[in-house]
Amino acid sequence: MENEIINICRELKKLSHCKCCGGDVISGICNCCGNINERSGELIDKLKELLKNDKQPFPVLAELINIHDLEIPFVNSLISSRIETMKTFLAYKLEQNEYADIINLLSKDNASLVVDPNYFFKIAEKYFCGEIPNMDDETYLKFVQIYTKNILEKSNFKSLYDRVPKVEFVSAEEIKKAQEDSNTNLSFVAHGLCIVTRYGERILLNSESFLSTREISPFQNIITIYHELQHLVQKNYSRTPSRYNVVGLMSAKDKVLEKIFPNYYDENYELVAFENDAEYNAYMAMANDLVALRLNPLDFPTKATMHANLLSNRTRFINGKEDTLDNLFDQYVSDPNILIEYPILTLEYKIEGGKIVRKTPEETASIINQDATPELKAIYQYISNRPLVEAQPTR
Repeated sequence: MENEIINICRELKKLSHCKCCGGDVISGICNCCGNINERSGELIDKLKELLKNDKQPFPVLAELINIHDLEIPFVNSLISSRIETMKTFLAYKLEQNEYADIINLLSKDNASLVVDPNYFFKIAEKYFCGEIPNMDDETYLKFVQIYTKNILEKSNFKSLYDRVPKVEFVSAEEIKKAQEDSNTNLSFVAHGLCIVTRYGERILLNSESFLSTREISPFQNIITIYHELQHLVQKNYSRTPSRYNVVGLMSAKDKVLEKIFPNYYDENYELVAFENDAEYNAYMAMANDLVALRLNPLDFPTKATMHANLLSNRTRFINGKEDTLDNLFDQYVSDPNILIEYPILTLEYKIEGGKIVRKTPEETASIINQDATPELKAIYQYISNRPLVEAQPTR
């Protein structure tokens, strides 16, 4: 019966978004369009029958807490009657250095009803210190899931979403299915991390990929998540005027050249702006997390500084030949459509004779005035620190 209750709770959670409009399904009814989900109604009736005995084991209570936001009256009444007992149970588990039940509950929605969120940071501190050497795979994946949720609550990521995305570990096959799903607006896939939009934001993590790299170090997968999420942040650097910066300008040029030359990314991986910016932010974020946990930040600030220094390097290679990023861009890029795809390039380029050409310093200065933000002034400085040459497009 325990497994049956857990499976019903999980199915109800999956049915919590309306297939018609994407609204929230509350007690079997969409709060947006009013559509009645008959399957949800059947499951709720079955669950009520199974919960006549309110002395449920902890795994069942954890799943019931996960569906607390579905506002099923008899479920929430049962949870209310057991909150204090569960709090005592979890405090005992923490004291005994037994973390699986705590992590399991923290991975659920509405966990704050019964568990202090600070418990997770105490567990993270011990994990990063190597004091939880035998964390099983299931618990580890839930640990990473919770850590990712905490990352998404940080200010620089919050602006990316209307609401904090759901974080789920899935198989490689499920990520492939998400890529192929015509109803999915796929934003990003890399290193086992897939960010999609469908009935609200979701972040899918490839469980096989994360388990295969967990032994490299306790920090590796967390750094990877920070790195890949920073790539999402970077999209605004070259497309949203209020977020323009030098990284956005250089990244736009790197991205355009990458499309022209198939080997460009591999040949310049250690130089391209968007990768060094992602590495810098990932290492700094990991260092800051460790300091917040009152732990040694190790060599992460040094690694961050190394990538920050590489950001100022304009050297690039095409088929083994060395030149500057700006000269290569001017030489090989002429399609005016790239100014639409990467609007930040309009600070430096204009359309003339059906091709893009560099603006004069005076034309750029007329856009970036004295009242400009520090980021725009830095862009102007970047543009001014290179010789003015005529573009020589060859493609």
